[in-house]
Amino acid sequence: MHAVVRLASWTAAFVAAGYVGRATIIDGTALSLVWPAAGVALLWLATSSRRTVAADTVCFATATFVVNASTGASPALATVFVVANLVQAGLVLALARWWVPEVWGFGGRRPLGRLAELGRFVAAALIACLVAALVGSAGLYLTEHSGSLLTVLAWWGRNTVGLVAVSLVGLLAGPALVAAARSGGARSLAGVVRRAVTPRAPARAVEVVLLVMTTAGVYLAVFATPSGPALAFLVLVPTFWAGIRFSPLAATVHSLGCAAAAVELTLLGEGPFVAFDEVTARALVAQLCVLMTMVAGLSLAFSHAQERTVAAELTSLMDASRLVALVSTDLGGRVRTFGVGAERLLGYDASEVVGHRPLSRFVVATDLQAAADELGVPPAEVLAELARREGEPRTWTLVRKDGSRLFARLALSQLRDAGGTATGYLAVAIDVTEAVHDQQEREHLQQQLAHLAHHDPLTGLPNRRWFESLLREHLATTDPEQSSVLLMLDLDHFKQVNDTLGHAAGDALLRTTADVLRHRVRHTDAVARLGGDEFAVLLTDTDPVGAANAAQGLVDAVRAHTALLAPVCRRVSLSVGGVELVPGGDALDVLHRADAALYEAKRRGRDQQVVRAAPPMGDTG
Repeated sequence: MHAVVRLASWTAAFVAAGYVGRATIIDGTALSLVWPAAGVALLWLATSSRRTVAADTVCFATATFVVNASTGASPALATVFVVANLVQAGLVLALARWWVPEVWGFGGRRPLGRLAELGRFVAAALIACLVAALVGSAGLYLTEHSGSLLTVLAWWGRNTVGLVAVSLVGLLAGPALVAAARSGGARSLAGVVRRAVTPRAPARAVEVVLLVMTTAGVYLAVFATPSGPALAFLVLVPTFWAGIRFSPLAATVHSLGCAAAAVELTLLGEGPFVAFDEVTARALVAQLCVLMTMVAGLSLAFSHAQERTVAAELTSLMDASRLVALVSTDLGGRVRTFGVGAERLLGYDASEVVGHRPLSRFVVATDLQAAADELGVPPAEVLAELARREGEPRTWTLVRKDGSRLFARLALSQLRDAGGTATGYLAVAIDVTEAVHDQQEREHLQQQLAHLAHHDPLTGLPNRRWFESLLREHLATTDPEQSSVLLMLDLDHFKQVNDTLGHAAGDALLRTTADVLRHRVRHTDAVARLGGDEFAVLLTDTDPVGAANAAQGLVDAVRAHTALLAPVCRRVSLSVGGVELVPGGDALDVLHRADAALYEAKRRGRDQQVVRAAPPMGDTG
């Protein structure tokens, strides 16, 4: 049912527009002065779907034939008009879908709203109407043996005006009307129309009335007075007024009214166009005047609408800039504008900064110097160089007016004039202090977890896992000519401390003993706690003799340390067993042999060291 109603509505609209056009035939010729049906036809086919396009095309062709045949055209000429209208509507639709696919009716969802889109649409209309005029004029010559170059031009002009003026109303209002009809039916549709035609303020209503009165006065003066031809330029006044002050839709409706007035007065034999004796020339000049005036007004309307859109977007941007710092500078880096967001971010008033401070003064010197070294420029030129390169944003440490610091993500780019010449730089900064602190906390936590995975939480020394990994790596990579020794250490009588003084005292003794060991080894050596009261030391670049001396030094240092503690702790001493490493050897075997040396030291009476040389080749005992 909906499809039938839609088809009937479009057919009725096209027939009505067609009869209006045929009513403007001048002096009984076959050529109409206007053809608004061209615009209706475009909207009709533009809103077709795959399911309805065949029926729409057939009805469109039939309606075209009926309108022309019933208003005096011969069947052959009516057929010519059918072909010309089909070619015109199909071609302009194809070009529009190619050139403005984002616009509603041509594949998109939004109304026609940009000056460039208007230009492309008018170009598509001119091309399609020219082709249709050539086809129609050729058919007119073949069927009626009439027509001329003026006929082609007049046909071209009248179809272009009708197509552009009428279809623009639909292309501008169509998306809102269709959305309202689908969501709320007739009531919602009526609400959209009512809001569109109702001025939002009394002053606007007064301006509409003044525009209508001025337009009527100007067209009467131009078309109904003897001096009208000399005043023809005045028709541009209301057109420009509508284009500058009103929306593209309102300007289009105004242009339609002006075109209708011009056509009606011309049909009545009034106005500057009657100066042409040849009716075709009269029609051509009238169409050219209407078309140029309409395009000029619509260009202004679309241009100003685009400016209003940009102004609204800039307003939103400035509101958002309370969260984003916007700063522009000249080519020397001196601040020219300092946005509200920059004031909030850095604590300065714009009057304190603009023209007085370079942007680089807000960045800490160490950040600038690091970037200067990377870029190969002086610190004062770092920001300008980054703006010229327009690279990825960087994180900088900035200094506020009160001396506090923050982290900011800063994007830099060049500002250029209309000719492309650089005039300065734009900096956009976002406060990322919290994010940076969160990242630093995460990195610190990861470092702590990594430390705990490889270190003993009690003493802070590396643990068994880390030490065994180091030992395996050392055995696999050490130079065969370099001698190394592994020492295994065990505290004597440590269990008595735990049993007598408690585990807290035992833990304290382990911690202080670990400090003694840590300070007695070289920075090239490695000391670790293997567990309980066992420790290990890897002595690099050391032969067994040197290792024995080092081991004895550890035994003496622990004895001296425990001698200063509680009586029970004074019995604690250190036993050390050591073995020389064989490059390429097995870590477990080395640990076993070191354990055996440690056992030997304890068997001999504790508080001493036993260091053995590497076993002969092939002997692991």
